[in-house]
Amino acid sequence: MMTKKWFSKVTTFVIGWFISLFIWSMTRKYGIKSYLSVFDIEYSASNSFLYIALIAVICGILFGSIQLLSEESIANKQRSFRNILIKGLGLHVFIMILIYLIIYIQLNLAIEKLEILFIDFLTSPLILVNLGYSIVTNIFIVITIHLEKLLGKGNLLKLITGRFYHPQEEERVFMFIDLTSSTMIAEDLGHLQYSRFIQDCFLDLAVVEKYNAEVYQYVGDEAVLTWKMNKTVNTDACLLAFFAFSKRLQDRTSYYQKNYGHVPFFKAGVHGGIITVVEIGSIKHEIAYHGDTINIASRVQEQCKKQGVSLLISKTIFDRIKNPTVFELINTGNPLLKGKKNTPELYSVSLKNNTVLV
Repeated sequence: MMTKKWFSKVTTFVIGWFISLFIWSMTRKYGIKSYLSVFDIEYSASNSFLYIALIAVICGILFGSIQLLSEESIANKQRSFRNILIKGLGLHVFIMILIYLIIYIQLNLAIEKLEILFIDFLTSPLILVNLGYSIVTNIFIVITIHLEKLLGKGNLLKLITGRFYHPQEEERVFMFIDLTSSTMIAEDLGHLQYSRFIQDCFLDLAVVEKYNAEVYQYVGDEAVLTWKMNKTVNTDACLLAFFAFSKRLQDRTSYYQKNYGHVPFFKAGVHGGIITVVEIGSIKHEIAYHGDTINIASRVQEQCKKQGVSLLISKTIFDRIKNPTVFELINTGNPLLKGKKNTPELYSVSLKNNTVLV
């Protein structure tokens, strides 16, 4: 999982740095020559392009790795984007100073009697301009990553390209996750403490990322997860995501008991099928899903309380399970779903004791 996250983060930084360096070389027509001359490389268009690509890869790996480590170090902690940005900026400046120190040492070795102190080298116009440009580049990349998180994975590019300006069909799985006994907990904690409680719960929900889940919406104490489907995709990962989330909450029982006096339990309903996806809104743009599939998934979740189970799935999901020996599956019939004439067959799902979650 770490490798996948690292590759995704580094790729974003590499692309960002390549675009930034390309713009830099275009706006400073002959500036690239001075960089190449330091390494005794004869200037040419191909060398310039290769140099930009090489530096983009190096910077992408370096700063992408630093950003990921920084985010992992504050996982499950309450941090504002401002604090994340400031911490990332501090680390960036520190790393850049180390890089300039290495360059300064190399110049000292290459040029005899280099009559310039490191502080003077560091505060020279060329270095200051380069440092400022690198800071702007990294800030832009980090903000882009944050926007991607706010809009949902892949949605920023979709909005920019206008891919869903016109409604399109997709096949998706939807999981509605809802807090059990939410009214009682809210009355006991009060609205401010209850909001912190929900905030902590949804921080722990990050564990579903290991199962390729996308968070579509947070609505009060409810979250809606989704997975894109095709004929070769099974739904085992969708179900395991819910159990991984439940296990995460269970493992942090002492934390929740100490801070809130309540341990959260969630129930979930899952259904899949064809939905319509479209870009909506004028004041605020977002990618929205419409259709009977998402409505049925919500109604399936409502049945959990009535049937006294934590996870219910429709027959559509049941038919796509590829490793049923991992789960305890019980047919609960065709209960009447609110507002629906034709109700799907439902199955309660629990995890067998010997199943190991990643």
